[in-house]
Amino acid sequence: LLSEIMLLFSAGMLIIRDIEDKSINRLKLTKMTVFDYVTGVTLTQILVGIISVISTYALATLFGFRSVGSASSVIVICLVAFIGIIGVAFMVVSFCKNATIFVIAGQFPLFILIFFTGAMIPLPRNPLFTLLGNGICWNDFLPVGLSVISLNGVFNDGKTIFDLNFPLLFSLIISLIYFIAGLYLFN
Repeated sequence: LLSEIMLLFSAGMLIIRDIEDKSINRLKLTKMTVFDYVTGVTLTQILVGIISVISTYALATLFGFRSVGSASSVIVICLVAFIGIIGVAFMVVSFCKNATIFVIAGQFPLFILIFFTGAMIPLPRNPLFTLLGNGICWNDFLPVGLSVISLNGVFNDGKTIFDLNFPLLFSLIISLIYFIAGLYLFN
């Protein structure tokens, strides 16, 4: 998950550099739409994220980590999380004028995502309410909140994406909300 969360800086720096060196102004003069730009940034960052997760997974396996579940389930869970992380990057960038401000401002969501999702330190699950028989906690509303539970299910219990239908679907909805909010602010 840490390699997923670090995508926040990779995506953000890509966008902020386009703003800083005025490439974004040149792109506005072309027939390129905001959709084209966002799609390009999103797809390249998803590719970077997949490479990062595969590298992390391979290195962990090399050092003795054994997963009960499949690597393909891990990739699907990570793809859902990437959407939310890129949305957060768009949100932060929309309030920044240069890379220095982005690096400083980006520390706040990075801290929240690392420590309050359970990615760094396991957190107790104290559900606020129940939705479709599943307890929903406050940190499940973060873009990678349920990714922790989903990845633990794959790694430790051998679950597939079909076994994780509720956490994965809820995580997708939350990630899309972050992504749409990020695009709205960025636009």
